[in-house]
Amino acid sequence: MNIDKLKEEYGKLSEFIYFDGSQYFREQTSSIQRVKKFIEDAEQIINLSLINQELYFLYSTLGYAYRVINEANQAIYYFKKCLNLDEHHPKWRIVTLIRLGEAYKYANLHKKALQLFDCALNLSIDFQITNYKDFIFQHKGKCLMELGEIEFAKEYLYEALKIRKVSGHVELIQSTQTVLDYLNNNNRFE
Repeated sequence: MNIDKLKEEYGKLSEFIYFDGSQYFREQTSSIQRVKKFIEDAEQIINLSLINQELYFLYSTLGYAYRVINEANQAIYYFKKCLNLDEHHPKWRIVTLIRLGEAYKYANLHKKALQLFDCALNLSIDFQITNYKDFIFQHKGKCLMELGEIEFAKEYLYEALKIRKVSGHVELIQSTQTVLDYLNNNNRFE
C-alpha cells in the first residue's frame, strides 16, 4: 500500500459513513470492518519516508477513521500528532482543532471540545481564514446540543446555516438543517 492508493481508499470510505440521529447526529459507519481495514493499511505505512503533507493526511485520516468507529482516544492521539505538523500552516491548524474538538466530544469531554472550537474560531479570525467558520459553528452547536444547551446550540447552527446558504453547498446546508429541524421539532429538549 502506498499513500496514493490510501488516498483513493479514504475517498471510498464516505460510502459507509452516515449521521446517526439517535446519537446526536454523530458520524458513524455502516461497515466497521471496512474502516478497520483502512486503519490497518494506513498504520502500515506510517514508518515510510513521508513528507509533512503526507504525514498530516495520514494522521488526519487515521484520527477520523478511529472517531467514526467510536475509538475516541485513538482519534485524539492522531489528531494531536497533526498538531505537531501544522504549526506553520494556519489552515491545517484550524482544521485539526475542529477535528480534535470532535474527537473530544466523542470521548464525552465536551468542555475541552468547546475550547478547541473556540481556538479554531480565534485562529480563523486572526489569520482571516473564513472558509471554516461554518464547520466551527456547526460542530460547536452540536456539542452544545449534547450538553442540553439547546438555545445556544440553535444560535450556532443558524450561524452555520447562514454561511452555508451563501456558499450554496447543498449537502452542508441539509446537514445543518436536519439538526435544526430535529431541535425545533423535538419537545424533549424544550
